Amino acid sequence: MQHTIREIAISELKEDAQNLNKGTINGEGLINKSISKYGLGRGVLVDKNNVIIAGNHITHEAKKQGYDKVILVPTDGKTLVVTQRVDVDIKTKKGREMAILDNTTSKTNFNIDFDAVGVLSADLNLDLGALGLDYDPMASVVYDYEPDGATDSAAQVEVKRQDNTKHTPAASFEQNLFPLSIVLTKAERLKFDAWKKQAKVSNDTAAFQLMFTIVTS
Repeated sequence: MQHTIREIAISELKEDAQNLNKGTINGEGLINKSISKYGLGRGVLVDKNNVIIAGNHITHEAKKQGYDKVILVPTDGKTLVVTQRVDVDIKTKKGREMAILDNTTSKTNFNIDFDAVGVLSADLNLDLGALGLDYDPMASVVYDYEPDGATDSAAQVEVKRQDNTKHTPAASFEQNLFPLSIVLTKAERLKFDAWKKQAKVSNDTAAFQLMFTIVTS
């Protein structure tokens, strides 16, 4: 079967009902600014049924701003699809601003839906660790690792916690549980992971509780 590049209505793209990224107010604002001021840049990714894999928030904003057509490029993942903005030069102010916004928008608008993560992880047996996400069903924690080779001072791992009442699965949240933020160096994080493995503990909350019990008993 031959696949051809074609133009379709943006309404034919279906937003993912289980999108794990809920987005943020600041992130949505950056998306709005980016599209309204600079137009559309990189494309979005859909599956074979036109359900959006990556780019739900961008597609939603594009619809709001009146975009009604998209160019669909069928691919099997073996060829890099490149979007060329023929009106932009990277050496100009506009080009550099677009490059910066492309990165800051993705980072600022990332807000993981831990309820959805828990459901999909159980249903599909997802290896979240291999995907860069350390999911703790009780504490809802995301760890941001620095690349190998970075110094400890530059590789501090910040435990980023959202409001537990919003992001912790309801079944796991109780009034007598309180969030705790911990900052580790990369070396400390590696030691902690090694201790977890030795103690045969599955997640960080259980590991911390076990360590606390050992120290205080």
